[in-house]
Amino acid sequence: MIAHLARRVGVALAFALAGCTDATGANGPGMAELSLFNALADGDIPLVKLDGVRLTLPASGGKLSLSVSAGPHHLELRNGAGAVLATTDFAAPSGTSESLMIVRPGAMVLRMLVLRDTASLPAPTAIKVRTIHAADDSGALRGWLRINGTPRDGSALVSDQFDEGFGTDGRFAGYAMDAPGFHLATATSRATDEVLAEGGKHLAGGHIWFAVLVRSVDGALEFRLFRDK
Repeated sequence: MIAHLARRVGVALAFALAGCTDATGANGPGMAELSLFNALADGDIPLVKLDGVRLTLPASGGKLSLSVSAGPHHLELRNGAGAVLATTDFAAPSGTSESLMIVRPGAMVLRMLVLRDTASLPAPTAIKVRTIHAADDSGALRGWLRINGTPRDGSALVSDQFDEGFGTDGRFAGYAMDAPGFHLATATSRATDEVLAEGGKHLAGGHIWFAVLVRSVDGALEFRLFRDK
């Protein structure tokens, strides 16, 4: 059975970074910590530029960790021809930890989500999962999270109103606690109970995970599961 946790998070369509060094380290004075998550499909990799400097986007489901200077910054996503797909400005306060996720909410759309969290890790015998709805025009859905082989019943329900933007609201970040194991994230129609998207992955204990509903390049709904911390 999953247990929901309310969290305070800050959300914006924004990203921050500059004076970057590849990530490993703790923040010094005037620095912030940043994680860049790739929630796109395999091979769906835009050009990412921060303050005019090109970054190498990690593979699908991967994370790029950086130490960045505090202050205002500008991020762009471009296609192979150089056309701007998305752009945002963000100020990174000194000593903060920011997470940016690049998602595809529609077949021809890219979007950037910045998600702030206290990042408290669960015990080794538990997992913490943040479920996010980042797909446009998906209709009325329910969201589910369960260990493979267990029933899709009320104990697995993440949200009876799994609407676009769920998991990115500062008042409720969409977290759940569960036991480690192979988990299925599922989106069903509220009207017909038809399964519209489902993704599965083994989620190891002691970690925070994302389950993100997005669209593929051809527009199909899909769940992507990958590790946060």
